[in-house]
Amino acid sequence: MSSTVKTALWGLIIASVVGQVLLWTATSFDNDPAIANAAASTVEVSTVAEPHSATESAMAQMSQVIIPSLALTEYTVRSGDTLSTIWKKIGGPSESLQNLIKALGAVGITAKSLQVGETLKYAKNSDGDIIELHKTLKKPDSVTVKGNSSDGYSAILNTPKVITTEKPVTGTITRSLSESATALNVPYEVIDAYVDLFSSRVEFRRDMQPGDEFTIIYEEKRLEDGDFMGVGDIKLASLKVSGDMMAAVRLQSADGQWRYYDELGENLAQTFLRYPLSFSRISSVFSTSRFHPVLKRRRPHNGVDFAAPTGTPVRTVADGVVTFSGWSGGGGKTIKINHGSRYATAYLHLSQINTNVRKGTKVKRGQLIGKVGATGLASGPHLHFGFYDRGRYVDPLAIKLPRMDEGPGSKASKEALASALLKLEQLSPKSSATVSNADAATLSNG
Repeated sequence: MSSTVKTALWGLIIASVVGQVLLWTATSFDNDPAIANAAASTVEVSTVAEPHSATESAMAQMSQVIIPSLALTEYTVRSGDTLSTIWKKIGGPSESLQNLIKALGAVGITAKSLQVGETLKYAKNSDGDIIELHKTLKKPDSVTVKGNSSDGYSAILNTPKVITTEKPVTGTITRSLSESATALNVPYEVIDAYVDLFSSRVEFRRDMQPGDEFTIIYEEKRLEDGDFMGVGDIKLASLKVSGDMMAAVRLQSADGQWRYYDELGENLAQTFLRYPLSFSRISSVFSTSRFHPVLKRRRPHNGVDFAAPTGTPVRTVADGVVTFSGWSGGGGKTIKINHGSRYATAYLHLSQINTNVRKGTKVKRGQLIGKVGATGLASGPHLHFGFYDRGRYVDPLAIKLPRMDEGPGSKASKEALASALLKLEQLSPKSSATVSNADAATLSNG
């Protein structure tokens, strides 16, 4: 510590002590003005020990010396890591591990909650003792552990307030839905969900034309400071193709469940999804024959190939029962599903089949069943998707997709539907040149 800092520190200590003594003196002998005046003059003299500017400079140096910033070190969780091995690697004493586990357990965090790839942050004091540990939980929550190996540790859950708002977006197609929607800052996951709502009635790569219009009202989640946290459900959506308007409305049905309904009040969950991936790029269109890139000859191509990176999740397009799950010659890892007595689908060249998808397993519309790969006779990673009607191959991108049997919530409330459709009409573009991105209105706090 510099001599200037030491001088200022001692000056402040002396002034503080003298001030306290004089305050006691003034209180005790408040009937004697002479003593009070003497005390005031003494304080006046004692505070003129050093020039004001020098004192300020010294205090600035003191703050830097006394309150150092806390440096956090990062550790990335690797495969095979446990809390015990990590604690040892970052220098935590083994005898304090149980105190750490107990502190985490007190806020509902177990030692098994570690995920490969997640980052832990920790800080040590000058003695090398771990005094702080930060762990992220489900976004945006986190837990902070503070303490030391001698006195033990305590944990605090950090749960920032998330504000959910309605985000209305309307636009006109220029070249494609994806291009027009992303130009309005619509997230990809919202675009994929929007496509799923209308894919039973529209083949987006074939039917969409410049000038067609779309409206989406979706949930957006942000922290109070404005940091973006993600998106929620689509609340309302419409699509106008060649002048014909289609709608998708999220409403609560009589059984308390939230479902999507079309403009006629029909349950959209009872229709087939057209795409077994999240609107991924199609590498080749359905045809009765094509040149096979591996066999080097023309052969029937009964299905559609969806190009996607290895590991991309694959989903079933409707409720059904698995009739085959395993290796199927040139098809590689394959899944076949019956959707009632008339329709069936097939998913070929998978890199992985989910362990719970076996022959006889019941699956739900949109359920993840495997991952894209290049097994069997495949020149690169893609999903070959086949659609069957009474055992005959049909083009899944061209047919009018069927509806499944009616179930709970098959019809929407007429009043709720009418109100939602009116709101959509008010937000729809008025001309092909109109594009708006309305201010978000607070929907709920959570």
